[in-house]
Parts: sequence; C-alpha cells; structure tokens
Amino acid sequence: MKKMMATIAAITLATSSIGVSADEFTKAMESGKFMVKARFRGETVDDSVNEEASALTLRTRLGYTTGAFKGFKATAEISDTRIVGGQGDYAPEESGFAIVADPELTEVNLANVSYTGPSGFVAVAGRQRIILDNARFVGNVGWRQKEQTFDAGTLKYAPSDKVQFGYSYVDRVKGITPAFDADVSHHLANASWSSAVGKLTAYAYLLEQDVSGAENDTVGLRYKSRMSLDSVTLDYTLEYADQSAGAFDASYYLAEIAAKIQGVTFRLGHEVLTSDDGLYGTQTPLATKHAFNGWADKFLGTPATGLEDSWVGVAGKVGRFGFNVTYHDFSPEFGGGDYGSEIDAVVSTRFADHYTVGLKLADYNSDGFSADTSKTWLWLEANF
Repeated sequence: MKKMMATIAAITLATSSIGVSADEFTKAMESGKFMVKARFRGETVDDSVNEEASALTLRTRLGYTTGAFKGFKATAEISDTRIVGGQGDYAPEESGFAIVADPELTEVNLANVSYTGPSGFVAVAGRQRIILDNARFVGNVGWRQKEQTFDAGTLKYAPSDKVQFGYSYVDRVKGITPAFDADVSHHLANASWSSAVGKLTAYAYLLEQDVSGAENDTVGLRYKSRMSLDSVTLDYTLEYADQSAGAFDASYYLAEIAAKIQGVTFRLGHEVLTSDDGLYGTQTPLATKHAFNGWADKFLGTPATGLEDSWVGVAGKVGRFGFNVTYHDFSPEFGGGDYGSEIDAVVSTRFADHYTVGLKLADYNSDGFSADTSKTWLWLEANF
C-alpha cells in the first residue's frame, strides 16, 4: 500500500511538473511579438558610364519572436523585395544600366534560437544579425533592401556593465544579393572595457573562404570617449588595426572628433586603409560599407593603392526634421595623387510613431578614380 501511494505521488508530481512546463511553454508562445516592417523606396543612379538606373522597390519583412521559456527564445523572419510599377531599369535586373543592389528576392532573413542565462551570458544559434562596434568591419548593411545576415553560433558574456566579451563562429554569409552569399569559416572575437575615461575595444576577425581558402585576418584596438566642456560635448574616436591577407600586410587607422553645440554636431575625421606597396589595399568584406567612404559607394572594395578619406560634416534637427551633410576628400595612400571628392546629404523625419520619410543624396566627383556618380533616394518606411 505504501509503495502504491508513493508511486501515485511520484506520478502526480511528475504530471504536475509537466503541466507547469506546458503552461509556461504556452505562455511563452502567446507572449511572443510579431514584427512587420515595410520600406518603399525610389532610387536613381547616374554613374556617367551606363544608362541611368531607376528603381522603385518595396521591401517587406515579417517576423515573430517567442516569449522566454526557461531562458530560451526563437526568432524567425522572412524578407521580400519586389519591383513596383515595372520600375526596374537597373542592374542586375536589366543589363546596360547602373547598379542598384536591390534585386527581387524572397529569403529567410533570420531563423535562430537564443538563450539568456545568469551573469550576462547569452548564446545564439542560427541565422542572425551580427553588428560589431560601428560596423566598420562586421555589420548588417541595413541600408540595402536585403540586409546581410550570418549563419553562425554566437556567445556573449557580460560579467558587469563595464566588461563585455563576444565570439561568433560564422559558417555562411547571406549577402545583400545572392552573388555575395558564401560558405566560410570565420572567427569573430570582440571584447570591450568601459571606464570613466572611455571605452576600449579589442578585436580579432579571422576570415576564411571555404571554396578558395583565401584568408583575411584583422586584429585591432578601438578607443572611444566623451568630454563635456561647458556647453560643448566632445566625442573622439581612435582606432588601429593590422591586416594580413595571404602574402600581403596592410593597416587601418581612424581618428575622428565630434563637437555637439546646442543640438548641432560638427564632425571632423580622417580614415586610412593602407596599401602594401601598391599591390593590396586593406579590405573590410563583412562591413556595412555604405556607411563609410561616401554614400555613392565608389570604394566598396579598397583600391590596391589604398585609401585616405578626410571628411567634415554637420548634423542636427530643424523642427521635426533631422539632417546630415558630409564632405569627403579621397586620395590613394600609396603613390600620391587624388581619387576625387563627394558631398552626401540626408533629411528625414518620423511621424505617427511608426513611419519615417526621407530624402538622401550622394554626388561623387572623380579626379581620376572611377567616374562621376550621383545617386538619389526617396523612401517611406513603416515599422510595427
């Protein structure tokens, strides 16, 4: 009788435990969040060589993230880009036209499982966004209609709000177009330490292409700090990296200072991607490249003679509208001479909580490198 009672008690306890877990799982599914994002954009490109491109596209993303179940969450997201009204006169959709890197495409953008544990531990497995620091070396290329994502395993550990460690092993890169998809064996390590005098970040990005075996290893340090002087706030950034790619060695340097005065920010910066004797220029294959070296995208691949980019810019708000204007001067790091210059400008505003409208311009004037290029974008975005 006692054994029977003990058995019944054990079964009841186990059933109760299963029931509680089932209830928790159901609640996790029901408390999840759906996501809908749409971006309707017109883009024109005149590169002085090909026929002027005209693209009218609609990018739609649908996603869902579950609530937490014993620390676990799952995320799935689909991205679809469509040409609207037959306005698809651009390469790669139509040959002979200038390039707009927004092909018609439907893909799984995200599909991952994450776990958040004690002491600031996070693990993510599956297709995911990876954005490290300012995305100069690793980013998601969020400006394009199809962003860059990664099939990867990521571990993060933050024992305090001042110390953070991160590591990702990347098995596949899903690029902004299928042409940039690649099977890889990448190791991305990033660690940072924050203090009263600023934030210091050390990183090592060890990249290898599975098919070709080509390697590109970058190791660097980034320092960012802020200083307040009466009515002026100063932000300054210094960065150095060393890159090894097969038989070539090159370096990366960055120095930037920004002064914010009464809501207006003035920026002055200089970036150098060095050359190895005119044979190889520092490369950033996983970067959000559009955000650097001009929005006309003339330097998505660094020339063999390297690149020096000096810029001055101003950003702020006028009423509800935010603006940003930047002037770039480009030159080779090796061999002397000039590449050209560029003016970039954007104005945008958010309204009714969920919507953003903007106008963006880029005008590159060649002084021997590539060709004069002008680009315009007009977009409306909705996020729910």
